[in-house]
Amino acid sequence: MPRRAVAPALGLCLGLLALGPGLQRGFLLSYDMVFVPREPLLAALPGLAPPRAVPSDLVVALASRVIPADITQKLLLLSIFVLACAGMAALLENQPMLARLAAGAYYCWNPYVAERLIIGQWALLLGYAALPWVLRAVRAGRPLPLCLAVLPAVIGGFAALAVTARAIDAAPGPGAVLLLPWAADRRPAWNGGEAMLDPWPRLLVRPVIWNDGTQVGDVRLAPDDPRAIRLNGVVQGRGPLSAALLASGVRFVLVDAGPLPGARLPGPTIIIDQPGLVVYQLAR
Repeated sequence: MPRRAVAPALGLCLGLLALGPGLQRGFLLSYDMVFVPREPLLAALPGLAPPRAVPSDLVVALASRVIPADITQKLLLLSIFVLACAGMAALLENQPMLARLAAGAYYCWNPYVAERLIIGQWALLLGYAALPWVLRAVRAGRPLPLCLAVLPAVIGGFAALAVTARAIDAAPGPGAVLLLPWAADRRPAWNGGEAMLDPWPRLLVRPVIWNDGTQVGDVRLAPDDPRAIRLNGVVQGRGPLSAALLASGVRFVLVDAGPLPGARLPGPTIIIDQPGLVVYQLAR
């Protein structure tokens, strides 16, 4: 076997072991991993409408026109192991082969990959598998290999949240975004219920007002952002929000993985309504 093929072959073997009976015909469905026999080509898939997964759903929809959708799914899942193992081995190209194979095996066979695979985050893992290739291309300073290296990450949905962010930022007129629930951490379903900082303050160009106060045990610290401090009592109260928010320069309310404000936010326009993500535009 050629030396270049050893690491991809090892990744393929590890993928076969990891997926096991899931490789037989039919669909492997687990939490966030949902494949269908023939996904329709909708405007949301290429990002022409508010999507949930862009462009991973588009890639799956196009590939399933050529290859049966269940086989497309298995090829994508196996490619995670092949790309990850081969990428880490390629990144360590100056090291002994045994060390490169050990690093490749560890990178694609570990608790993190197992957990993400169980909860169905195949798109995230595809981006994870591309990271060694991206680092190798950056280190070499060659633009074309870098573009090819980030392709799996792009297919894996790095742009999913960015499309919603673009829709908010592209809306005419100024105005900040209030982020709810009023807490720094989130436990979204797509993260397996694990706590994480909300990504929206880093995704949006518009000012984002959020509760950046840390919670330690049962003690919740006050926000640090002066704008959040001014609105803290209003948001945590029970009265209507719209007038106070508009007076503070808030134009959008983004509810990420949390309860909706309901009657506390009368008369807004819903501009994005996706599972676990709702964006309101306040009427001036």
